[in-house]
Amino acid sequence: MSRVLHHEMLEHVLFSPMSFFDCTPRGRILNRFTADLSDIDIRMASLGRQTIQSGFLALSRLAVIGSESPVVVGIGVFVFIVFVVGLVVLIHAVNVMRFIRSTSFSRLLHHTTETVESLTTVRVFGMTQRFYGRFCGLANETLRASLASVACQRLTRTFAIACSQTVVLATLVFTVVAVGSSDEAAQVPQSSSIGLALSSSLGEEVEKAPTTNTSGLSPSSKGSSALPLHKLDWPSEGRVEFQNFSASYRPQVLDNSLKNVSFTVYPREKLVCLARALLRRSRILVLDEATSQMDGDTDSLIQATLRESFANFTLLTVAHRLHTVLDYDRILVMGDGTVVEYGPVDLLLNNSSSTFYDMALKAGIVSGTARAASYCSEATTKM
Repeated sequence: MSRVLHHEMLEHVLFSPMSFFDCTPRGRILNRFTADLSDIDIRMASLGRQTIQSGFLALSRLAVIGSESPVVVGIGVFVFIVFVVGLVVLIHAVNVMRFIRSTSFSRLLHHTTETVESLTTVRVFGMTQRFYGRFCGLANETLRASLASVACQRLTRTFAIACSQTVVLATLVFTVVAVGSSDEAAQVPQSSSIGLALSSSLGEEVEKAPTTNTSGLSPSSKGSSALPLHKLDWPSEGRVEFQNFSASYRPQVLDNSLKNVSFTVYPREKLVCLARALLRRSRILVLDEATSQMDGDTDSLIQATLRESFANFTLLTVAHRLHTVLDYDRILVMGDGTVVEYGPVDLLLNNSSSTFYDMALKAGIVSGTARAASYCSEATTKM
């Protein structure tokens, strides 16, 4: 059972969208894969077996007491009804407290993981005491929930023992009152010993019942921390089409980043086919806004690949990011469909009246001819 749950949870986590990780603390995911699976794999099997054995043993002892003192059966039925009602309430309280404890432990685990990973930053900004205080608060909250759970469990056992002792007391009273022969008198010690044994077994049974129930409830908590994995429905045609599409990084929390967007992406229309160009070793490479939709790190990685793998090739690049073309041989500046400037990079950057120099200066890429020369010194044979 735990193996199936582990595989299902792992599959859901691996294929969940980023919104799932934004809303779900890491400590909760770790708690599901560690403590909860341990309860299901180890504790649930052993406690379930012991619960069944103790249950049959308690029923057999009740049958013996009822056969020796039939009058006690009526009192036993009444006590049993009270016992079931009280047990349902107490087990529900135990489950609630254990759920609170599990949630508190997940927050504690998440805080500990985040603190360890960002320990250097915490120390640099002098936030050690703040994080320590937060850890102590979460630890106290977890301990309080654990103590409350144990207290509810002990109260459940005390309630069960009290109910069983009521049956034992009724058995003793009616047995002593109804004694009329030596044979009936001989049954008093036997009924008493069986009743006392019933109290012990019933107390153990009730103490294990909430634990078994909570371990059984653990699989249901897995569904609350995993999004449903839908089967991929691939389109019949080779294109991707969006019609009035809206999206947000955090639905119902942040405003939409995309609002009623409609566009179609056909096959082979990609921003950059760098892998294919590397394999074919084309002598002329044309890049039209190849990295315009990429982050800075990815852009830097692609530019480094271009400088290394296409050092002796001809590159024609259309770009709005000036730093991507500063090491090229020549720059062509266009404006309103006409050529504004054309020439070597060092010549344009050394001319303070040129349009390219103004663009580079406003972008904060260069601050003078010295920095321009440092970029130009890395130039390769590109065009």
